Amino acid sequence: MKRRLLAILLSLTMMFTLVPTAMAADAEAGTASEPELENPATEGTSGGIDWKVESGTLTITPSNSPESDYTKGQMVENYGTLTKNASEDAAYIAALTAAGYTPGSNGHFYYPNTETWVSDSPWKFLSDQITKVVVEDGVTSIAARAFRLPNVTEVSIPASVASIGNLVFESCVKLTTVNWTGDWSRHTPMAFNGFSRCSSLGNGYELTDWMPACFYVNADSDSIEGTQFTVDFDKLNGRLQDGTTYPRAMFRSVPKITSATLTSQLNNEYIFEYSGIQSVTIADDQTSIATAAFRGCEGLTSVVIPGNVTEIKLRAFGGSGLKSITFSGLTSPTFGTDVFENVKLDSLTLNENMSMAEAVKIIGELAREKAITDSTTITPAKFANFNAENVVVDGAEGEAINRQSYPLVKNLTINGAYTSAVGAFGNSVWGKETLEALTIHAPGNDVTINATAFLRTPLQSVKIETKNLTFTGDAAFLNTMILTRVDLTGVDQIMAGEGAKRTFELNTTGDYGNLNVPTRYVYFKNADTYNALAQGDPNKHFRGNTNTYYLVTNGGTVVGEQDGFSAVVKGGYTAEWHGKADFSDTAVETPEAGKVYYANWTKSNSVALTSNPAAGADGKVSETYTPSGAVTLSVQNPGAGWLYSWMKNGEQITAAGNSLTLYTPSESGIYSVQVTTKGNNALIWTSNEINVTITKADGTASVSLSDWTYGETASEPVPTSDTNGINNVTYQYKVKGADDTTYSDTLPINAGDYTVKATFAATDNYNEVTATDDFTITKATYNMTGVKFEDASYTYDGSEKTLTISGTLPTDVTVAYENNKLTNAGSVTAKAKFTIADSNNYCAIKDMTATLTITKAKPTVSISAKPDSLRGGGKVTLTVTGVPEEGNVIVTCDNGITVDNANGTYSAVLPNRTVDYTFTLNYTGVENGNYSDATDTCTVSVTRRHTSSVTPGNTVSVPSTPNGTVTVSPSTASKGETVTITTKPSEGYELGSIEVLDKNGDSLKLKDLGNGKYSFVMPDGKVSVEAEFVKTAATSFADVPANAYFADAVKWAVDKGITNGLSDTMFGPYESCTRAQIVTFLWRAAGSPKPKTASSFTDVPVSTYYAKAVAWAVENGITNGMTETTFAPDEACTRGQSVTFLHRALKGTASGSVNFTDVPANAFYTDAVNWAVANNVTNGTSNTTFSPNADCTRAEIVTFLYRAYQGK
Repeated sequence: MKRRLLAILLSLTMMFTLVPTAMAADAEAGTASEPELENPATEGTSGGIDWKVESGTLTITPSNSPESDYTKGQMVENYGTLTKNASEDAAYIAALTAAGYTPGSNGHFYYPNTETWVSDSPWKFLSDQITKVVVEDGVTSIAARAFRLPNVTEVSIPASVASIGNLVFESCVKLTTVNWTGDWSRHTPMAFNGFSRCSSLGNGYELTDWMPACFYVNADSDSIEGTQFTVDFDKLNGRLQDGTTYPRAMFRSVPKITSATLTSQLNNEYIFEYSGIQSVTIADDQTSIATAAFRGCEGLTSVVIPGNVTEIKLRAFGGSGLKSITFSGLTSPTFGTDVFENVKLDSLTLNENMSMAEAVKIIGELAREKAITDSTTITPAKFANFNAENVVVDGAEGEAINRQSYPLVKNLTINGAYTSAVGAFGNSVWGKETLEALTIHAPGNDVTINATAFLRTPLQSVKIETKNLTFTGDAAFLNTMILTRVDLTGVDQIMAGEGAKRTFELNTTGDYGNLNVPTRYVYFKNADTYNALAQGDPNKHFRGNTNTYYLVTNGGTVVGEQDGFSAVVKGGYTAEWHGKADFSDTAVETPEAGKVYYANWTKSNSVALTSNPAAGADGKVSETYTPSGAVTLSVQNPGAGWLYSWMKNGEQITAAGNSLTLYTPSESGIYSVQVTTKGNNALIWTSNEINVTITKADGTASVSLSDWTYGETASEPVPTSDTNGINNVTYQYKVKGADDTTYSDTLPINAGDYTVKATFAATDNYNEVTATDDFTITKATYNMTGVKFEDASYTYDGSEKTLTISGTLPTDVTVAYENNKLTNAGSVTAKAKFTIADSNNYCAIKDMTATLTITKAKPTVSISAKPDSLRGGGKVTLTVTGVPEEGNVIVTCDNGITVDNANGTYSAVLPNRTVDYTFTLNYTGVENGNYSDATDTCTVSVTRRHTSSVTPGNTVSVPSTPNGTVTVSPSTASKGETVTITTKPSEGYELGSIEVLDKNGDSLKLKDLGNGKYSFVMPDGKVSVEAEFVKTAATSFADVPANAYFADAVKWAVDKGITNGLSDTMFGPYESCTRAQIVTFLWRAAGSPKPKTASSFTDVPVSTYYAKAVAWAVENGITNGMTETTFAPDEACTRGQSVTFLHRALKGTASGSVNFTDVPANAFYTDAVNWAVANNVTNGTSNTTFSPNADCTRAEIVTFLYRAYQGK
């Protein structure tokens, strides 16, 4: 026992199963409640396991703590689950208490003098942080409610787990993945638990396929409430433990279960409540449907309840989507409370062999729950009248006719012999039933009204026709407080036994308080029937009827809605009313309440014919035809034994009955009626005459005529008239808006807006009527398919070009052109204008435009040098051919060589250097000329010729050099001695190159002493000095002043071979630099590297001077062109583009930012501008502007290059 207590105390600090109800109870009782920990532990040991929460993952491993009485790896719930008997429980609690722990309720304990809760899951205070749970191999059980983690999405459970407690993962609403790790295929059977209300779990899985095969289900298992599993019940039934059932609410709120068969295993409380069930089959052996089994199943719209079901329990289908119910058995099941709560049925089907009584039970129950409405269809037809406001029923149903069967009936008619049930409709006024009128029609039959049959009902009228009417008990119509008419004139005999009393009594001081006594009329057939019921004392059956009138009609009938003497009629007779049955008293004009009166009938001497509407004093009535009848003639106060012969204009017509309805004008005439007796046809009377005139009514009609297009088949009018018909209609037409006198029978054919008038001929009953409709004949459109006026482009060749349409014009259409010719390069917008012959019926044709373009011709220019190679330098002559007369030609040479132009003859003197000199012919067409720019190059190879020295010994020879002088000191020197060279260029020149060669022609190392002086160390043998002077760049261009800000930059660019200017004397500093020029400058500044491939731009021919530069720029990410196929080499380059190209070429890194107002933060050139300012390449065009969209001049770009490369 000591060992057991020690183990329990060691594990007590980390028990973790959640017990919410216990916690609540403790808090309410005033004991310590669960605290919120600011810094909860992230790892620990509890009940044989070690746990740790790290980066959202809770990892659980078997504990390495000392062994206890419990299996290593068991996850402990609370102290109540650890002990095995009451004595051990007591010892355990005593040990805890002795150790200083504070006991709570339901197994909770607290650390002494601390706020740490020790009975819940130890990771409870980290529950919001945990998104993954990994139970490692070796853990053998998981306790109930261990992981109630709102954010967990993935769980891993090893095959070492032998048991899982209830509700382990309850309400883990984000859990989607459960990994069954290890080998579960050989696992011993275990109960399925743990995943109730995991509303994200199971999507895409069938339940039995998802869970390992070792799991079984029994009545104690957890439900899969709220999960997303589908269920194959054939498979799942195979997992159900023998002799048990599925647990209550097993499939509650599972949306993807759509069908099931209700069996004894599945028929449990709440089993499919709020689930996705759409169809259900009830097995033949099921006698009940469980409580709330299908409650809230909105997808369940129909159900068949078989005869074996004898009980439907509480709310079984409440709130479901049921619209149709079929009861296939012969008996009604017992209904619990609110079985069909909030259900509204479209149809109810009963077994056609079901008795009326059984049908009444079902229909009455459904009506009580308001599942049946006025729109519910009930079949078979013999049950269809149930629950309607106006019910006609066979009296043979007897006791089945009651307020439970017909809770909403207002007007009840019972046909045939009838015996009411005791209290059939009694007290229905308190149940909100609405029975207002009762008619029992049973002539020749017997009717029995039992005690309280209509007690306290809201009846307003009662009419009974029967041979024998029997009242058997008390209060048949007691306190029918709003009953105003009781018509017993059709009752031959009334029998009221000794027990019959208070039949129509009114008690205004009891149940009803002080209600007013209603005015009530009770009509009897004769004195015998009155006496039989009143029995000499109306108070026996009519006590409290102080405002009731008793009228004995003596063969009269009750008609109309107004009660009293005037309501009682007898054909051919008039009545006087007396207070005595033998008429010995004076006739009474006005009855008094509480008295009985008897009708004394006297045969009338005439018959009156009336009309509706009423005829005037002259006996004439005039009405207009109406299909429902214009005039109705009626015999006033007809007699039961009379025959009527109707006369029109003095002649008898075929008509029967005591009324005649006239409809048509043809029925106009003078009408009367002759009255004869049925027995011998003896003429009794001839009525008054009524002159009836029925005039034709005005008809109604409409016509419609659809629009059509000129040249198409004309539409036809569509007439409509419910009065005059459409078989006799004529049509006329006019221009819309024209006078009606212009209507013509001719259908128009030309385009325009028109009106059609349809005239519907008069009929026997209706006058002629007309109707109109507006319609349009729209203008036709010429078919110009295939006629095109398309753009055309030509290359200049000196001939005139003309633009015309293609395709064939429609007949009657001609075309004229404007501005459709061009000879020189340029473009014009030509117009084709069409003229049509029939403008009244055809739409005008829109002018067509097209562009005629003549592009500049590209001249085939050529340059060649003679000779094309030299040894030792010298003069070359250049030949230029293919140059158009217009435009400008510039011939330049690289490496600072000047090309002379003498009246179109070009030449150059090349120095004695081993260099390949490239001569470039640049042809520039005039702006509006016919030729585009062109270029060509040729190369002259010069091989240096070494001068032979004739000076003896270690001498220094200096050959004569043009454009400057070169001197040495000393001119003869010993080996190892330093020799100084002094160079002095002529005005306008500068030293281009200098080289010292030893006797073997190898170059010696020179030291630059500055100011044109150099030195070298004398070798053994003769040396020679070779120098070349070239023009100074800043002074060679007339448009580059020496003090210009760009003078040094131009000189640098010329020295570096980046540019040679526009000519020998012109640089063009203020001309815009083109995109071709700038990439060429950048390429040359980079050393003219050879690109890997040619560019793919269609406007960059490989023969152009900038072709290699463009290809290199694209390869190095400097530019991507203007489009995927064009570079636009001749477009001016903006300042923004220039610094961007330079920035990309030098792979500059932006530093800081500038506040130029015209440089947006998101512009493509922003980083480049920031870099250029930071590296002193530019300072902008002012303190606040950079002018990124302005053209970049040649002076600006060479300055940018000079500053950037000098800085580099």
